[in-house]
Amino acid sequence: MGKRGTVKERFIRYFARAERVDDCLIWPLSKDKRGGYGYIGISTDRCERAHVISYLIHKGAIPQGMLVRHTCDNPPCVNPDHLILGTIGDNNKDAQERRLSRSPPENRLLQIFLLERWGMTKAAIGRVVNIHESCVHRLLRGQTRPHLRARFEAILRQADF
Repeated sequence: MGKRGTVKERFIRYFARAERVDDCLIWPLSKDKRGGYGYIGISTDRCERAHVISYLIHKGAIPQGMLVRHTCDNPPCVNPDHLILGTIGDNNKDAQERRLSRSPPENRLLQIFLLERWGMTKAAIGRVVNIHESCVHRLLRGQTRPHLRARFEAILRQADF
């Protein structure tokens, strides 16, 4: 145990500061740049994903060959009610199915482009439309659905925005 307490003590302290967005509890500290997963230091030279620590504290051990998955598709979420165990295959299958069925409707995407044009940050846009900031970033940069940017720019020109 370090000066700041055990991993469990520190997690619980930070967990209490988590921001509630809909039913998700968003990890208030460090997040990785690639997927947006929350992290907590577990030793001087090692970090662990915050949702994994949440699962361990609230639900118990993780059997070998299993991983902790989000039912909410929100990487920084540490709400134990949104965390389940599964295999890599389960996780890949879920991701494939959810990308098809949970794709934001086009009117929501238009809202993202409008909010960006009005000067909102990607993080703020994500909170407004309940999409992770990294997803907003990829959409706005044309990394996902690149065909939509030109279409929405044309709509905005016609509407004289």
